[in-house]
Amino acid sequence: MPRPPDLAKRRQLLERIHDYVIRNGLSGLSLRPSPRNWGRATACSSTTSAPRNA
Repeated sequence: MPRPPDLAKRRQLLERIHDYVIRNGLSGLSLRPSPRNWGRATACSSTTSAPRNA
């Protein structure tokens, strides 16, 4: 049985995402480093990707 959602954590995460987008905008946003910037750790957020060619 899954655990019940933590609505307070969800609200806090959404507020942090909102603040990040307001400060930095969406252009050039890569979802890979975003959890680290929003204060959430994931397995993917610790990996580094090769630089993108412009």
